[in-house]
Amino acid sequence: SGCSAGRISCVPRGLWSEADEEAVTIRYRVGSRYAPGRTLSIEPGKGLGGQVLLTGRPCRTDDYAADPAFSKEYVGAFRKDGIVTAMAVPIKTEERVVGVLYVSNRSPRRFTDQDERILLRLADSAAIAVKNAQFYARERESERRYRALVAGSLQGVCILHGFATRFANSA
Repeated sequence: SGCSAGRISCVPRGLWSEADEEAVTIRYRVGSRYAPGRTLSIEPGKGLGGQVLLTGRPCRTDDYAADPAFSKEYVGAFRKDGIVTAMAVPIKTEERVVGVLYVSNRSPRRFTDQDERILLRLADSAAIAVKNAQFYARERESERRYRALVAGSLQGVCILHGFATRFANSA
């Protein structure tokens, strides 16, 4: 059986936040009744996603509103969206939780171990994308600093690539 969730949400963390210190904001939703652009912050330790942020382990529930395993700070949002069952898994880079991937159903359909394995594979793919975005951001920042340093140099600097001038400062 595949994962036939009624909705999917992805909650990426800030690139340099710590898993146990900072709330995350739901940024992407598919199938939600919430208006696009509406945000919801998830705090570590609170609710289903907060447990994932805190522990770094997948969590699921067959009835979020009645499940004593999770605090109820977000039960209103779950009810408003008609959610009954839900599962959330961590998006990790190098053992650090950088986001949470949620799936949920508006019917009492339980999520299975197979569903969890599928969602964990999706989270692994998302983690690769996050890591690549971090590398790209660092590379761009390094290039920006280098160009500022070279451009501000009092000595002439010329960078050649083959027979083409790639950069020359105004000194």
